[in-house]
Amino acid sequence: MVTKIGFTAFDTEILVAPIESWGLDELITARVRVAAGAGMTVLRLTYPKNAFEPFYDPPSRPAPPPGRQLTEIVRRIAGSTRCRRYVVITASPGAYAPTNKTIAGVGVYQNSLSKSVYVYAHLIVTVFEGDSFAIRPNPYATFQSRLERAFVPRRDFDREIDRTLFPASATEAANSTALRNSARGVVTESLDDFLPAFFRE
Repeated sequence: MVTKIGFTAFDTEILVAPIESWGLDELITARVRVAAGAGMTVLRLTYPKNAFEPFYDPPSRPAPPPGRQLTEIVRRIAGSTRCRRYVVITASPGAYAPTNKTIAGVGVYQNSLSKSVYVYAHLIVTVFEGDSFAIRPNPYATFQSRLERAFVPRRDFDREIDRTLFPASATEAANSTALRNSARGVVTESLDDFLPAFFRE
């Protein structure tokens, strides 16, 4: 996502850049492999490009709850594979603090007032049981983890970069080596921070 954040909805511009060539799926698989440890085999399952569209852009008719919707998508992707668990990384929407705007996934944004530019990775991890496709408890959603976070400043994964790197178009963003490297770096930081807790028994 390429977002120029203004004061109102009319001042905000959003573009979607085609970044398949950045290799983020392969990077995510590598970070899951590191978090899982040497004794566990990690496979990357391929899926159609539009597989997650019902999750991110549900139709106007009533859709199932997000958790069940994601379960159905993962079940279809898994097909006949028999894995112990399935780890899914999706975009996590979050509010841009000074405004009511929402940014999610991996992208770059510019504050129209300060002109500061940030690359970000707002991701969420969901782990499914391999036999039942039940969603395993989120280790960050327990009472203890919430209590701990109340006393520890929350890390964010917005990295400020040179403002001259803000792209003028989606194509320019996709072709930018600097943005690609910055995005891969912040995705790595994010996953290395969150993933290990999901592999602790």
